[in-house]
Amino acid sequence: MEQVSLEDRQVFDRAAARLVLAWSRSGLTINEVSELSGIGRSTIYRYLTGQRFVSSYALMHLCPILHVSSDWILGIEGDTLGAPPPGSPLASVVGHG
Repeated sequence: MEQVSLEDRQVFDRAAARLVLAWSRSGLTINEVSELSGIGRSTIYRYLTGQRFVSSYALMHLCPILHVSSDWILGIEGDTLGAPPPGSPLASVVGHG
């Protein structure tokens, strides 16, 4: 397996954390995201856990479903996603951007 630098690992971890946040806010199940995106459940799980870095192909399909930009997922733009939607279980956890 290829050696990953600490900087790359931090990018992977940030992308995974942001995917988890966007997915949680969407209210969709992994099965629903898989069906809508055409990406396998196990692959999505690996993205969410940071076991696999999300590809540009996956970002093209996941970002519209999760209502986020690929730049946000990758940490290129903004540090916050904003306030969770009303009634979201994350409303008490995520800061009101």
